[in-house]
Amino acid sequence: MKQTEKAFLQVVSCCFNEEKTLPELDEKTLMDVLELSRLHNILPLVYSALYASYSGSDAVKSVKGFALRQFSSQSVRTERFLSLYHELSEQNIRAICVKGVVLRSLYNNGECRVSTDEDLLLEDGQLDSFCAFMEKQGFVRRKRTETEASFVDKATSLIVEAGTTPFSVGGKPGEVLNSLFASPFDNAVSCSVYGREILTLSPQQNLLYLVCHAYKHFIHSGFGVRQVCDIAVFLESHIDETDLPRLRRDLSLFGAASFFETLLDIAANDLGFESLLPFAGRGVMNREGLLDDILRGGVYGFGEPS
Repeated sequence: MKQTEKAFLQVVSCCFNEEKTLPELDEKTLMDVLELSRLHNILPLVYSALYASYSGSDAVKSVKGFALRQFSSQSVRTERFLSLYHELSEQNIRAICVKGVVLRSLYNNGECRVSTDEDLLLEDGQLDSFCAFMEKQGFVRRKRTETEASFVDKATSLIVEAGTTPFSVGGKPGEVLNSLFASPFDNAVSCSVYGREILTLSPQQNLLYLVCHAYKHFIHSGFGVRQVCDIAVFLESHIDETDLPRLRRDLSLFGAASFFETLLDIAANDLGFESLLPFAGRGVMNREGLLDDILRGGVYGFGEPS
């Protein structure tokens, strides 16, 4: 592992563990760490962690405007989505929120965890109603198939993606993945997010979904540090509501159990989630290889080829 990557992991660990101390970094290393943060779409998070100790750094100053704009834009998109979701509910279109706003609500400073899109799981038969509703709201359609649709709000850049199945992967892998979420609305729960009530998956199903989503990207294109942090943040917040043996059994149906164990090991030992140490390190796969793949992958594999 390169020195820059080690420094990057040390800084990220400080974002999630206040007992960690920031490393001493020179200007070049700081710039490299910030560039990696941009690649993994966690620049506002890392900027926030570095600012107190490195506010005089030219490297940190150079990203200040961009980081603050990302933070501000995320705040606007979050408010737009929550308002939209309330109106969707008023139209009796039931939708389960996954990832996005659910995860941001668990971060200490949620708007630092930026993402342009929000994902919804719809009940069967409601996709047409959803599309009509979104067009009335002024959203522009980006994609439409029999099971999913995507819309963008040009004013805020908010993208809303909705589908009637959790995963659009075809063939046997898709059948296995979707079978794990056969009746999501039966176990859906209501929770308060930024003072608004939304419907989401149960904690057990939410965690399963996050790991399945990461594994899908791992197989097809790659993924980055943010997804590992998302899984760790969610597990830390819901550890008492999580049946880990059951989760491992479900993941073993498509060979992802050791993948999950390795992510836990990386989160606990490299990303500051030391509370997860008792649950990590059981039958891990090639740990260093996976970590290297994650660091090079960036967001959903759009980084440096491995």
